[in-house]
Amino acid sequence: MWKKILSTSALMLAVRIVAKLATIVTIVMIARLATKEVFGTYAAVLALTAIGGVVADFGLIIPLLRSISSAEGNYVRPLGENLSARFFWSVVIVPILLLVGILMGVSWILVLVFSVSAVVETNYTAMIRSFEGVLEFKKVTWFVIRERAVFSMIVISATLLNPTLLGIALGYLVAAIINVMLSLRSFTTYFRTPKISWEYEALKRTSLIGFPFVLSSVFSALYYRTDVLLLGFFCVSSDVATYNAAMRIIDAQYFIPMAIMTSVFPTLVPIYERQKSIFFQHVWKLLLLFLAAGVGLSLFLWYTASWLLPLLFSAKYASSSEVLQILAFSLVFYFVYYFVSNVLFVMGKEKVFTLVMAISLVGAFLMNAILIPRYGFHVAAQVRCGSEAFIALGLVAALAFSRNQIIRARAVEHGT
Repeated sequence: MWKKILSTSALMLAVRIVAKLATIVTIVMIARLATKEVFGTYAAVLALTAIGGVVADFGLIIPLLRSISSAEGNYVRPLGENLSARFFWSVVIVPILLLVGILMGVSWILVLVFSVSAVVETNYTAMIRSFEGVLEFKKVTWFVIRERAVFSMIVISATLLNPTLLGIALGYLVAAIINVMLSLRSFTTYFRTPKISWEYEALKRTSLIGFPFVLSSVFSALYYRTDVLLLGFFCVSSDVATYNAAMRIIDAQYFIPMAIMTSVFPTLVPIYERQKSIFFQHVWKLLLLFLAAGVGLSLFLWYTASWLLPLLFSAKYASSSEVLQILAFSLVFYFVYYFVSNVLFVMGKEKVFTLVMAISLVGAFLMNAILIPRYGFHVAAQVRCGSEAFIALGLVAALAFSRNQIIRARAVEHGT
């Protein structure tokens, strides 16, 4: 098992590095080609519309992977019901985002284009990730590389031709449409064309399964964008851009635990169902691995921040280095909580994650709303670190409590 996890994790980590490098290059090009004000507004609009992608997904990716991982080949029905529910919620969220964007004073055409791009992206991402459930990681590797290559080439080309917000938005939309067409072709070739069910009961059943996940996903999306949105409300665009440059570096590191969990998640599902005692032995060892990776990466970014940001984003973003040094330590807690949250998903304890994220969202919003007007963007980074620590500790405590419950239940079952 460990050999398989390590080899697959290495493969997925390598491909995610390539994909993230492509993303970083794209964002750096946008930052260099556009004005600082345009880059700041772009960050705020993207933070809003990315929530649309989360709602369009409706938390359905984890139940889908869980179903495929344990279905032993009988996954045509869950795939069809999942896709129909995903399409329904995509149609619902776009008008809502459009209304919110107008109320925020953002151009409706920008919100519309970025929103449609976000919901299209979440659909082709789901098609790509379906292959993880059947352990076809080489196919996932090819799909991810192809998707990022298309995205980067189209968006950079659009920005070169028209370095305005509308030019960038149209680049996002064209890239999303091309990628969803390519992914749909590969998806239907492997899984056959799933039978899409538009029955009310099927939609209701699938949505109820995904509801706890969409709640936690929405809370998580709002939590991770609260700082940028409130900075956009209280500060000038140049301050948002300064903070956003540092955040882009931090966001680029999130792929590391995601890449490792790509192979770990479908492996842990059958172990939990059949051998819970062995399951927790693996969990604690993997937790130490994630913790060590988070510590090492945070120290590296803290040490290199002073020259990394000016090198990537140009000298006008030199002031972002101090923000990056603060945010770097949040990665320690993020690595821990990302792993533990997925373990809880395997165990069917997603409501715990939803509760913790809800509390963290409220806390982060209140702290940022109170402190940003007084202290500016530096305090937003400090709030992020404190919030990540709270989430990590809360989830670890929940995991330990769940483990003890299982041990007590087994003791009662065996009469000890």
